[in-house]
Amino acid sequence: MVYNSEYTRQDVLVNVIVGGTGRYEGVRGLLIGTAEGGGPTQVCGKMPDGSDLELPETIMKDLSGYIRFPEKD
Repeated sequence: MVYNSEYTRQDVLVNVIVGGTGRYEGVRGLLIGTAEGGGPTQVCGKMPDGSDLELPETIMKDLSGYIRFPEKD
């Protein structure tokens, strides 16, 4: 599908969190929600089929779920 230079898009997300760095080291969890975006797009990579991956200028994520920090020693 080819998009115009400006469009609105909504994706459904499932984020599985395993590990992490810095203050989130060892964190595990699950977040589920949506990511909505719009505005001018920019090519930021390639899709598995070789087509361009375009993302909008703005993206807002609305996620619910949990993260669990490891117990301290």
